[in-house]
Amino acid sequence: VAAILLVAFVIFVILRSAHYLSKILGAAGIVAISRIVGFIVIAIGIQYIVSAVVNIIRTNLMK
Repeated sequence: VAAILLVAFVIFVILRSAHYLSKILGAAGIVAISRIVGFIVIAIGIQYIVSAVVNIIRTNLMK
């Protein structure tokens, strides 16, 4: 529970200071961070798909 609250607080602080962060990073920095976050999200999605396919294959081969 403490970890969830800590993460929620950190996200709150980051979102609350988004205006200041956008001034510091500038347009190019925001684009770079957006691409990095997008890459991470795609990697997580691919991992879910690969895990599901491996699970399906293992389940069908075990029968």
